[in-house]
Amino acid sequence: MVLKRYGGLAVAQDPAEASHPDMPRSAIQYVKVDCVARISEIAKLLNELVDHASPNESRKEAAGMRTVQTMLTCPECRGALEEIRSAA
Repeated sequence: MVLKRYGGLAVAQDPAEASHPDMPRSAIQYVKVDCVARISEIAKLLNELVDHASPNESRKEAAGMRTVQTMLTCPECRGALEEIRSAA
């Protein structure tokens, strides 16, 4: 999974409660997920992760990537967007 390669986290829904359990089961099988949670817990978990998130430059550097500021902003929140480029 690309997100994991660049330092992101993977959260999967508990297959036991999923309408389509093969989807989270596949994610759990093929991606090293960081957390498996019930759907009722995922929103709270994601909010906690965002509140405690800190940039992890060492993961990007280890993957040979660097972050570059762009002149673009998110159309919804107007936050600044960054581009991830190969350090090579």
